[in-house]
Amino acid sequence: MSTTATRTTPRLLRNTRRPNADELVHLLPAGLSELVANDEAAVAHARVATSYSDARTRVVALSIAREKALVDDEREQQAAILAGRKAKPPKAAKIETELEGARRELDAATGLLDQTAVDLLIAAVPHVRRAVDDASERETRALDEAESCLRAALSAFEDAAVANQELNWLRSLAATGEVHPVRAGRPAVGWKAYRETRAALDRLTLERERSLERAEDAEHADEAANSVTVAGHTRRLDPPPGTEVWQLPEPAETT
Repeated sequence: MSTTATRTTPRLLRNTRRPNADELVHLLPAGLSELVANDEAAVAHARVATSYSDARTRVVALSIAREKALVDDEREQQAAILAGRKAKPPKAAKIETELEGARRELDAATGLLDQTAVDLLIAAVPHVRRAVDDASERETRALDEAESCLRAALSAFEDAAVANQELNWLRSLAATGEVHPVRAGRPAVGWKAYRETRAALDRLTLERERSLERAEDAEHADEAANSVTVAGHTRRLDPPPGTEVWQLPEPAETT
């Protein structure tokens, strides 16, 4: 009889057609990486990632040096023939040996990196709930700050407009001795900047509202697809037999 299986081990999705080990060096987002930093899996992955990056840098540098050495060796050989002397020992052969060693180290580090990346992801999963909360708080805090800055900018533009109108009235009085009563009007300075800042604030407000709506719609869509309502009572449906269901592990204990 087919039963439902619960999966708590995450999968690391990769491009199998064009695998790129570089993307494994910094596998996790910053917040989650910080939470798991002291785990043995994180320490091991960092060590392997460093070895991989160093080996990759050496391979690139030695490849360039080899190409240059090949050209230099050929020129030396030609010069020796023209001068009727023995050519100096070639440089490219020694660099080629070093390059092969660097490539072997890179291959070894790449193979290890594939495994340590998976181990790191597994170790990080229990911290995901906290990382989600932290990231959500940071996002809200940053957007609140952005909104506050835009409102402060609008207020500053309005203060500048008032000061500009007052300045123009006073200059007119000082220059001609004739003035009209003070009238409110569109500011002569900062008007386009004010208008663009106002539009940015309106756009930010709209985008935040739409973001909340999309999150709510996604939650409702998931609930509708996985539940049934009968006589006003909603019951969540069990997964079909044979289905593998992902379940986020319990949060890691913090000390």
